[in-house]
Amino acid sequence: MREVIYKQTEQGDLRLRISEPETSERYRPGVVFYYGGGWRGGNLDQFQAHSEHLARHGVVAVCVEYRVEKAHGITNPVVCVEDGRSAFRWVKARADELRIDLSRLAAGGGSAGGHVALCVPLAKEVNAPDDDLTIACDPKLLLLFNPVGDAVARADRFRSEEDARKVSPIHLMSDQIPPSIMFYGSDDWMIEEGKAVMEKSRAIGAASEMFVADGEKHAFFNRSPWKETTIDLMHGYLARQGYVEGDSGIEVEAHMHEQALSFPG
Repeated sequence: MREVIYKQTEQGDLRLRISEPETSERYRPGVVFYYGGGWRGGNLDQFQAHSEHLARHGVVAVCVEYRVEKAHGITNPVVCVEDGRSAFRWVKARADELRIDLSRLAAGGGSAGGHVALCVPLAKEVNAPDDDLTIACDPKLLLLFNPVGDAVARADRFRSEEDARKVSPIHLMSDQIPPSIMFYGSDDWMIEEGKAVMEKSRAIGAASEMFVADGEKHAFFNRSPWKETTIDLMHGYLARQGYVEGDSGIEVEAHMHEQALSFPG
């Protein structure tokens, strides 16, 4: 594991934490993760267990630091999306160095970080002034842990409703959205917007899966035993998509999978 600076801003340098597999394979799959925290906080540790698991299975995993309110004084979450897209471009620009297969480069995140991951392919109007716009923000898969799907519903958090609409996944859905898997608790207040995003993505032809943890609330995936269960389910999804091989090696009690009810359809 190593950390690098991917972007310098007035509010400070922004880091990436990179976990690389010990393989001789020339090109490996990759996943870029964005932490949650309501656009106010968060840290690079949230997806460290996911990253270490993926690295053990031949995947380059990158955890992204982006500007948030508590650490950087950012009060408009559009900036979070701007940084998220900058980080994805940074990884793509260094795919040869990182030995990443760009046909198997995914993005993922939790809550506000899941929103950032959704906006990587969707928020085309949001770009840092010094980003290389010839580098497409085009993850091939999305791994989404109770993501925010409707930013307009939270327009009070933005400078204006217009800004919120620029980064509101449900309002930006297009044929650019890649296949995805989503994880929600059945008692998560965000689940309805997640279902709406999933149903709209299916309607435009993007394969989408959702797993619902019965009786669980927002951010359930951060704690045991759901943390291990959702990593196992993520692994299974990536195996079906050709990113990893074999089982996860994680011991998950059978009843945990039984509770993760695949959303109908």
